[in-house]
Amino acid sequence: ISGILYSKVWFVWKSSRVNFSFDFGVESFLLSNFSSFDQISGELHYIGSDLSNGLFKLVHLNFEGLKDNFSLEDLEILTRDRKGSRVASVFLRSIDFEELRKGLDLIHQFKPFSGKLLEILDSIEVNGSLEDIFFLPGVGYSSPSLVANIVDADIKSFKGFPEIVGLNGFVSLAPNNGYLDFYNKEFSIEFKNVFSNAWGFSGGRGRIAYSIEDKNLSVRSGLLELLEGDTRAQGKVSLNINSDNSKNTWGLSLGVRNAKLEESLKYIPQSVGDGFRGWLKNASVYGKGNQIGVTVHGAFGKKLSSVGKSHDVFLDINETSLKFHNEWPRLRSAEGILHANSYFVNMRNGLARAYETSFKDLSFNIPVEAPNRVERILVTAKSVGPFADGIRFLNETPLSSYTKKVGTHWIGVGEIKSRIDLVLPLIDSNSRVQINT
Repeated sequence: ISGILYSKVWFVWKSSRVNFSFDFGVESFLLSNFSSFDQISGELHYIGSDLSNGLFKLVHLNFEGLKDNFSLEDLEILTRDRKGSRVASVFLRSIDFEELRKGLDLIHQFKPFSGKLLEILDSIEVNGSLEDIFFLPGVGYSSPSLVANIVDADIKSFKGFPEIVGLNGFVSLAPNNGYLDFYNKEFSIEFKNVFSNAWGFSGGRGRIAYSIEDKNLSVRSGLLELLEGDTRAQGKVSLNINSDNSKNTWGLSLGVRNAKLEESLKYIPQSVGDGFRGWLKNASVYGKGNQIGVTVHGAFGKKLSSVGKSHDVFLDINETSLKFHNEWPRLRSAEGILHANSYFVNMRNGLARAYETSFKDLSFNIPVEAPNRVERILVTAKSVGPFADGIRFLNETPLSSYTKKVGTHWIGVGEIKSRIDLVLPLIDSNSRVQINT
């Protein structure tokens, strides 16, 4: 160790009280051959019954000469001597995550630290601050622990963990386990490589816990409750993170109530494929989903095979408007349950209206061809409607090319009851509309 020390010390020692102040500075500080600083300065006060029972207060501590200067203010350390063992607790009013990152770098310079939790904290990009921080170093068999309030934190995506903006809550950390309780107003969550858009919420609460064993980080949540206007979402999430990316897995179960269907794309995993997502976007769906259910699990690496990924999406629709094919009339007042996964999209036993005709037992199936291609829609239904609607179907849909527009001048009254089976191509090919009615 080398350096130039300058200091001022005020010291009072009485039979029942010890009080001292230490104002110090070190220039050109060198520790061994790996840590050097242009200057270290600080101010420390202590008051207690003796040197083992009292309160240290670090008014300020500054390190200059790092790639970034580091400073710390208002750190308090309370010590107690209990049966020959010294017990200490540390309190810090607040620190922002940028200063915390510098502090972790400083710890690594003084002592290379291989703790898995520190490695994880050092590798996550976080903005925001911690407030009301209590740290217990741990004595005997007890592990060190830290508790703090998180304030307006923005967390970047980390090995499958979602990106979160505007997080507030309470965190409890220990070397091998801990948890986060969040209670938020405005914030957003983005599962990159899984969903195409961030999810914005006006409120939410829940608990997320972690455990560390060897090189594995396991993250599990309790029931998470999220709000956005009239939309209610509840779900659970789990992640297993390993240094080997091929072993990273995750799972999500989510239920959403009263969601606007025109915004439903953000709840549909990217692994569903562009075929269904493109069809859903072009269908210009309007209305509300009574319930939307999403389950996703498997390997989340973007470059990993889709064989290791699985998802199911269920949409319970009511009073919904959609255009399932651009050459056919829009369906109104649609009801039913849509189910989408990697292999198909279908609805069974649905209800809908087109023109003034009512459809029941409405079913359609959209096979998802490899790789994620949607080429055709299969539709079956029973219908009851006015004869005039039957003429419109003949004249204003692709059926006109098969009937040679024979119904152009037809006029009629009465009712038509029918059963319809359609195969509708969605891509440019030699495929033709197939109809049996």
